[in-house]
Amino acid sequence: MVTPDEQLYKVPQNWLWVKSQAIADWGSGGTPARKNLEYYNGDIPWIKSGELRDQVVFETEEHITKVAIKNSGAKIFPKGSVAIAMYGATIGRVGVLGIDAATNQACAVGTPKSPTMTDYMFYYFLSQREQLINLGKGGAQSNISLTIIKNYPFPLPPMSEQRRIVDRVYRLLEKISLAKKFINEARVTLELLREAIIDMAFSGELTVKWRKENSVSLEKWIQVSLKDILHVNPPKRGLDDIPDDQECSFIPMQAVSEITGTIAEPEIRKYSEVKKGYTFFMDGDVIFAKITPCMENGKSALVSGLINGFGFGSTEFFVLRAKDPDKINMKLIYYLIRSKSFRMQAKSVMSGAVGQQRVPKAFIEDYPFLLPPKEEQDQIVIILDSMFEKEKMVEEYISNYGDLENLEKSILTKAFCGELGTNDPAEESAIRLLIDTLSS
Repeated sequence: MVTPDEQLYKVPQNWLWVKSQAIADWGSGGTPARKNLEYYNGDIPWIKSGELRDQVVFETEEHITKVAIKNSGAKIFPKGSVAIAMYGATIGRVGVLGIDAATNQACAVGTPKSPTMTDYMFYYFLSQREQLINLGKGGAQSNISLTIIKNYPFPLPPMSEQRRIVDRVYRLLEKISLAKKFINEARVTLELLREAIIDMAFSGELTVKWRKENSVSLEKWIQVSLKDILHVNPPKRGLDDIPDDQECSFIPMQAVSEITGTIAEPEIRKYSEVKKGYTFFMDGDVIFAKITPCMENGKSALVSGLINGFGFGSTEFFVLRAKDPDKINMKLIYYLIRSKSFRMQAKSVMSGAVGQQRVPKAFIEDYPFLLPPKEEQDQIVIILDSMFEKEKMVEEYISNYGDLENLEKSILTKAFCGELGTNDPAEESAIRLLIDTLSS
């Protein structure tokens, strides 16, 4: 048992706080020498910590031989044991052995004793991942030792309550899993729909009815390069008389939403802080992130609402400005550069070091573009705004995907505090289970 000050939180009176070594026999595995060929390609499944993916393990990438078991730290753990990754990139991940298997030394494996169900033990350690990782911090690499795991507090309820908790948690997490699946499918569908609409907009299909009603011909569309109609990174102007202490709008890269293409509330900085070393733009300009991964993720926006009509931001933005605002609707340009087709073409010509690749200015300037008459540009934007306003609502709803992750954590936390409404206080205390185990 653990002392009161070691208990992690309050549990129902008929539960019991014990050390994890009281409810399972713990051990770790080993890696047979790679140079000895007779140790590998046998018939004993051998689990590496990277194969723990918070689910049941039925198959392994590698198998070892009985000779390897005999001559290394590897040992066979029975089906139903719970494994925890103790260090490395997968630290804290959990898995249940769906087969008798050996593991490498990065896995701590607990074989449940009689009072503890495998699934209950699995879900509990899944709920404690962050806490265990924090206990392992301190050295050059986080490391959850076997000692930490064996001494880690474990809330032990009566066996019947364990069954109820597992059943309730499984059903709730299954519903969340289905919700995630539907959300991912919705994301794919929305992206395909968005690209189809954009293609229709820039091919003239979106305004076929409008042209017919207004006796406008598609022949009025002209082939241009973007440099024919836009300034790319135009020079600063109108800043000569600004005092250093004047407040200015500042837009960092993180302020531009990848999902909605909107700008969060700009920061307020003094002119003296931003007049050198930052990108200058004005209301009505379009900013386009030129660096990976921001460019690929769609960080671009139509700028508006700046203090005094101008502002500054990250040097990783291209600034696009209409040469003749009376002939160009910049919202149409905004829709163009946010399209996946445009971004994928931009990605194909990026250059620079890995992780710091940028789109060349020449790509933007030389990009071929079919330009509709201004009146039709305005009509296209009206239609796109209407369509994407509805899409934006769906995207914002989908963005709550992160809330599902928090919901999972909340369910697991409540489950092991006795707060899922499953506990029966009239049931015999879990201390009887512990006594039976110790005496067996």
